[in-house]
Amino acid sequence: MNSAADDSAGLQISNRLTSESNAKDQLRRNLNDGISYAQIAEGGLQESADILQRMWQLAMQSQNGINTDADRRALDKEFQQLKNVLNGIAYNTEAFNRLPLLGDNDLLSDNVSSIGDTFVQGSPTRLNSGLRSIAYIPPGSTNISLDIDSFSLDDDLQVFTTSGRHLVGTPLLDNVWIINGVSSGSDIKSLLFLTQEGYTPTASYDGSSLITSGSGTINGTTLPSQATNIQG
Repeated sequence: MNSAADDSAGLQISNRLTSESNAKDQLRRNLNDGISYAQIAEGGLQESADILQRMWQLAMQSQNGINTDADRRALDKEFQQLKNVLNGIAYNTEAFNRLPLLGDNDLLSDNVSSIGDTFVQGSPTRLNSGLRSIAYIPPGSTNISLDIDSFSLDDDLQVFTTSGRHLVGTPLLDNVWIINGVSSGSDIKSLLFLTQEGYTPTASYDGSSLITSGSGTINGTTLPSQATNIQG
């Protein structure tokens, strides 16, 4: 091995060659990572193409005049399931457990206003009735308090995680749900858990963490690491 005492010029050349060799090794690793990234993307896109072909086939089949209403409902059920799978590929396909391949999987900021944009501290905000996403709460938010006045319309606020866990609000058997045609978790999934409003494609109703006392109020609480959606 060369050292400065033996041959300073030789040591400089040796260090330069070593640096160039290390850089080329890293370049090869980067290229291999890029190839792997592209292969995963290709797999997701190919699977999406196969699903779209099947959805097109189902759509054409439903137009067949010999189908009964029950037949069309069965075809639509498969169509809707395929749509959920397609959304799952679009929003959840990742490389190296962190890099989204087919677009930004956080649509909240694009489709639902943040709680700070929707509600101003100290100023009352009157909202129209109806089941819809009102605002999202950024991950890690603390000391959020919402004082609710339903104006005798039996309105309420429901707070969900983007995966469908019901954090604050009223249980499903409450009249606020029933008068809007909701009686089960599947009703909530079909009516409220929409991917365009930031919910994950696999979101399903989970009321195991529901807080019903002081409905709509979260005081001094750090929210889960994932973003949270408010429905009202």
